[in-house]
Amino acid sequence: MPQATDNINQQINTSTESTEPLLQSPDTLTLNLQGDVKICIPDAIENIISYVLREQESWVDEETSFIQALIETSSRVVDIDSNYGIYALPIAKKAKNVLIFETNPKIISYLQDSMEANDNDNIAIIDEPLNNSIDAFVDKFKLIDIDFIRINVTEGLHSLVANSPEFFKKNNTIAMCGRHHDMQQNFQLLAAFSQYNYQCYCLLPGLNVLAPIDDIESIDSFLTNIFFCNQATAERLNKKNLLCTEIPDADKILESTSYNWELFLDRYEYANSLMGLWQSKEHPQGEDSDKSSSWNQYQKALNLYAIAHKKDRSVNERTTCLYKAFELLSTAVQLDVSFPKLLTMARLSLELGLQDSAIQTLKVLLELLCSTEAISADEPFLAVHSIFDKVDPGEKLGEWCFSSIFQTYSWIKSYSTFFAKDLELQGYEQFRNDPFIQARTERARQLIKMKMRLQVEPEKCELLSNVSEHNLNPEIWK
Repeated sequence: MPQATDNINQQINTSTESTEPLLQSPDTLTLNLQGDVKICIPDAIENIISYVLREQESWVDEETSFIQALIETSSRVVDIDSNYGIYALPIAKKAKNVLIFETNPKIISYLQDSMEANDNDNIAIIDEPLNNSIDAFVDKFKLIDIDFIRINVTEGLHSLVANSPEFFKKNNTIAMCGRHHDMQQNFQLLAAFSQYNYQCYCLLPGLNVLAPIDDIESIDSFLTNIFFCNQATAERLNKKNLLCTEIPDADKILESTSYNWELFLDRYEYANSLMGLWQSKEHPQGEDSDKSSSWNQYQKALNLYAIAHKKDRSVNERTTCLYKAFELLSTAVQLDVSFPKLLTMARLSLELGLQDSAIQTLKVLLELLCSTEAISADEPFLAVHSIFDKVDPGEKLGEWCFSSIFQTYSWIKSYSTFFAKDLELQGYEQFRNDPFIQARTERARQLIKMKMRLQVEPEKCELLSNVSEHNLNPEIWK
């Protein structure tokens, strides 16, 4: 399995090169993706994009949902190196027009099929090489008033940006670029954008907003994309609650609101059944007690998390609250670690885009569940993944906990099960009859077996037989 620090674009290129003959097959698979869009791709699971889209019904990037919020009906968009339109097609559902730079004839053919399947008349494919600069196309294709540009170039990205001053000076655009596995190239990319006074941002998945990157060296190893924009664009996006520009005082925010974790968590089935236990527990008192101090910090963290998810607060306040919640939670865990606090730690890590932290926390949780140590749910907690907010544990809270932890860990420990080995398949096989199994997990199990030539075609199962929010393509699993 590739290391987390490997950029997914590098993996895509390697996979595509090694399976090139498969791309010459006339067989085409049409899939429904999140965002109410159809995409036409090679019908070959040895192709990484085809595999991932079957498995996840979206691309591996968390940024896809943010882009949908960013795009408006008046938006003009440029997509460089489209990867079958995984971004361009959903964007075209809302945008005024989308210009795709793509020279691979095979991918262009699939793109054209997808455009027909979606009845797109606002996508134009530019089949011309960029030659390391966008500027030659500014006048030719009227690349003015471009609201968003996605640059999916693996090598020489910083050179392309540096050699396109006319484009970036004429457009108050927001640019999304792939983070490179080589940190030196990331520094070069920052330097290229800095000449246009563009600042650097990353996505906070839990809030679906952008936040400034203070230190490019400290970013999470799983982060796949970095955003850039100038101050004018940042202020415009801030007014739309899509980008954080400053961090206010979290304590003042906490003091000025009465909203608390009980009100927030009571909406979820798992929490509703435990609320009486949580509220009745007597916690240690006294400033000298680590347990007491930990509980006080934890309560504040949960309250700040609840405020962060109030849509009527500004994006700056919400971002501040989520950051501060993680800081207080980290302190609480150091003072008095508990199973519920670790569940919450995994969730906050994911919402902040700290996938490395989430993976390590989930590992600890799995170890605790597999040990003889007694585990209690007498403190409030967040489900480790948002999907499980809506899954009622009933009388099987312990199984629900294990299932949510195992499945979340299996989803995030790598970009995809495309790289899975025999040992991982064993885990999926043991989990197939779990009462809380999710569609993505079952799709992954079957795809691993098909890729390993242990299964010829999809196995019929009730979980994948009907359309649902998380299962958009039941027809290919029948």
